[in-house]
Amino acid sequence: MGYSLRGGKPETAEWFRQNQHNITRVLDIGAGSGTYAKLIKQEFDLCKDAEWTAVEAWPEYIEKFQLASLYDHVINQDVRTLDWNGLGHFSVAIAGDVLEHMTKQQAIDLVNNILQHADTLIVSIPIVYMPQDEVDGNPYEVHVKPDWSHDEVMETWAPVIKHFYRKSVKSKLAVYWLSANA
Repeated sequence: MGYSLRGGKPETAEWFRQNQHNITRVLDIGAGSGTYAKLIKQEFDLCKDAEWTAVEAWPEYIEKFQLASLYDHVINQDVRTLDWNGLGHFSVAIAGDVLEHMTKQQAIDLVNNILQHADTLIVSIPIVYMPQDEVDGNPYEVHVKPDWSHDEVMETWAPVIKHFYRKSVKSKLAVYWLSANA
């Protein structure tokens, strides 16, 4: 699939607009079709001078969506096995529709890793029961934990959630801004 719901995207773009003077390096985890690079750099004309790195586990997406034309660097790897040493520090990392594709413990471990290497982590995640199987043969599309809720996200990462957006209590998706820095 490689695509995500539109919910929270304008709010994410607005955060980039407000913080663009501090953004020099962006890490887009699970880049898929390049949604965030297209949204921020093309649609909203922001952070074009920042260095953009995509991590995409499914090699077919890299070619199908021509990620090399959207990002300065493309890493074809499952982020759960990524060697963070040598990547350097990022101003912001985006995990857009990523955490539901792994167990809760793997999600917690990943967030902890990211927060050691990024000032801010933006998480976009379904917060209603949303099962999903493989899409076009891509096993990374399976929702391993299809039942995140807003309350569970808040309880899991309360100390590091700085802000969140969900349109209403009936929203299917929410966006969370996390930072290990006070």
